[in-house]
Amino acid sequence: MSEGTRRRRKEARPGEIVEAARDEFVAKGFSEARIDDIAARAGVSKGLVYVYFPSKEALFEAVIRSTVLPFIDQAAALIAADRTTPAPDQLRMLMTTFYRELVGTDRRRLIHMIIAEGPRFPEMARFYHTEVISKGRAALRALIERGVARGEFRAGPLTVHPEIIIGPALVAMVWKLLFEPYEPLDAEAYLAAHADTMLRALAA
Repeated sequence: MSEGTRRRRKEARPGEIVEAARDEFVAKGFSEARIDDIAARAGVSKGLVYVYFPSKEALFEAVIRSTVLPFIDQAAALIAADRTTPAPDQLRMLMTTFYRELVGTDRRRLIHMIIAEGPRFPEMARFYHTEVISKGRAALRALIERGVARGEFRAGPLTVHPEIIIGPALVAMVWKLLFEPYEPLDAEAYLAAHADTMLRALAA
């Protein structure tokens, strides 16, 4: 193996370990996931995992930063940069992306893990609130306030509590996780109903 190949392999290892940790968390949850099994999934030694990540909590944070946070950061950046698209269209686009990237993928299992195990691991919940919830809520609030300022939305409770907009999506996640085998959810129709309800509530 050449020096360049070894260097590239070394640079790829943290990402491979994070991907293995994501799969392990999805499969077993946070408390049952073991560093030994994460190392085995990544094809590295347990000691090498600790070279890059000092704890399982650090691995969890790396997983969220690589799989959930990019979506939140990108959405916030798009909302901040795009001041010409009507706010209702921006909100519909944001909701569509949320359903595609979170409700419709295994990322929903990470959110389920936080809901299920957050009370036992408060630092995990605190991290997710700081890095994901707070940023997402701030982006939604900025979008709604811009719509109000331009006369596209009316001022009201959703300006104060924009997280309500995401509430039905969490129901869709729970449905996908628990009830999908018994009554499959038509995610497209559900999203249409969700968007229609929120936009009617916000309409000026």
